[in-house]
Amino acid sequence: MPQNNPYLNRLPVTAPSQFYGRRADVERLLQNITAVEAPQSVSVTGIRRIGKSSLLNFLRHSEGAREAFPEYFSTAYQLLFVPIDLSFPKPMRHPDDVSQHSPVVEMMHRMLRRYGGKAFPQIEIARPPKTDDFAVQAEALQTLFDQFEDEDIRTVFLLDGFDAAGKIDKRFEDFLLLLTRHYQIAYIVSSMKPLHEMLEQGVDSLFGQIFTTQPLDMLSEADARDLLIEPAKDKGESWEDTLSEQLLAQCGGHPDLLKLAGNHRWHLQRSHNAVPSLDAVLEAMRADADALFKSIFHHLVDGDSAAKSALIALAHDRALPRNGALVRTLKDYGGVIADASGDLRLFSPLYKEWLQLYHSGKSGTDIRLEGRWITVGSKREQLTETEMRLAQKLLTNRGQTVKRDVLQEYVWGKVDPDSKALDTTVQRLRAKIEEDRAHPQHLVTIRGEGYAMV
Repeated sequence: MPQNNPYLNRLPVTAPSQFYGRRADVERLLQNITAVEAPQSVSVTGIRRIGKSSLLNFLRHSEGAREAFPEYFSTAYQLLFVPIDLSFPKPMRHPDDVSQHSPVVEMMHRMLRRYGGKAFPQIEIARPPKTDDFAVQAEALQTLFDQFEDEDIRTVFLLDGFDAAGKIDKRFEDFLLLLTRHYQIAYIVSSMKPLHEMLEQGVDSLFGQIFTTQPLDMLSEADARDLLIEPAKDKGESWEDTLSEQLLAQCGGHPDLLKLAGNHRWHLQRSHNAVPSLDAVLEAMRADADALFKSIFHHLVDGDSAAKSALIALAHDRALPRNGALVRTLKDYGGVIADASGDLRLFSPLYKEWLQLYHSGKSGTDIRLEGRWITVGSKREQLTETEMRLAQKLLTNRGQTVKRDVLQEYVWGKVDPDSKALDTTVQRLRAKIEEDRAHPQHLVTIRGEGYAMV
């Protein structure tokens, strides 16, 4: 009977048995939400696929944080975790109107009904009202929390993918802040960007000031080793060998890279009935690793050219300027860590190699635009006027995210949040330049922001 590959799942971890490490991160979150006076809110930040969603899943799972740290749950009040995934929000039709956030309030109510109804069947939780009226939705949510207060329930909203919510209107901030002032409520939000960059008032936001920031680092050496070796051990395989040590050194504690390494080692070892070479595993995982590195590199805050140049400098072992803000940006969003002496380095030798190739131009396919003709490698296609203008703007800013409104203004001379013309034109352009437009390699979507030509 063939054994299933235990490394295949690249979705956020939901089973506590598959969650490795992060004990200090979990305990710090618990300390905040069980604070004596009132639960405290936390902003969890980190680069792509570092494990933010998995951390939130472990926190709320009945066999996760509750079993690992029972002392934080033996309190006079009851904790209710309410997960809300904001990665795929409803379209916001009124960008200047607080009603754009009504779908989020409705979702909060709906998820409270789902999770609160199961945990506390003695409370009759009404369905959320069917309306886009923000005031009506907000009032219904407050009525529900009046009931929760009577039962000594602390509610913790786990707002995953907070970046996707777009710029947060001040009136919506004020409402979320109001809930924390009147009820035992806290928020744990996950995002790549700092929370203040998503708030209308930035660092001056009173709502933003109730949060403690908790950056997620790479896994420790011990936790990374467990993630790579333990799943195989559970299947009766012993991976405590030289190849595992080599892979650990190459992956640099990034959980997604470690899963990729485990996945391809498992497959190669099963296929050839022998331990594969390091080069064979690295070559097999290269396509997925390159996609991860592109995502990390192209999601630096606002396409920060100084930060990207600094990453390239690190890849070529050049010294960085003494700039505290730049260093923080690189550590939080560019995959940079500090060694024991305080010097910065890229988190993974694989990432360093990718940046070297990217900077030299050897890693990307040559894309040329000549009038209304675009050439990708050996493929040449004629473009429409709008496709040409879109390609022109993206290629001019190649390697950087170009926001949707900037593209609309350049191609059509106006910005229309309701228009689908940009998405349609992107799909038509992809059909002409991509081998598989469902899995684009050149014109990529930067979720919640815009597009980039890579």
